[in-house]
Amino acid sequence: MKKLIFFLIFLACLGAQATPLNLAELRGKRRVLVIYAPPGTEDKLLQQQKLLRAAKEGFDDRNVTLLVLHQPTENAEIAKRFQLSGKEFVVLLIGKDGGEKFRVKKVARPGVLFQLIDSMPMRQDEMQSR
Repeated sequence: MKKLIFFLIFLACLGAQATPLNLAELRGKRRVLVIYAPPGTEDKLLQQQKLLRAAKEGFDDRNVTLLVLHQPTENAEIAKRFQLSGKEFVVLLIGKDGGEKFRVKKVARPGVLFQLIDSMPMRQDEMQSR
């Protein structure tokens, strides 16, 4: 129960979506970091959450919305489009254009994600316009 409460607070702090996320509405506005953590991958999810929490400002600065899925039915559109199913943990980055930019089946380091995002043309434009 304690882990569940911590998890819900963590999601609220990171701005994770509790309702189905519509990628079309975010196109051109937000990047989406999808964590697919089916039952049996709780340890990886907790590790990933700890890393994300420590780097929250960096994700906010890069317009990243977090979405945690435990089963495909929680967001059938994203699960089907990006083939998220089964029992493997997956970290997936979706760009502002709606396309898959990064996928890994292990805990992802924020620095790796930041380097990738910062190399994207849209991000380059964002940084220059500041």
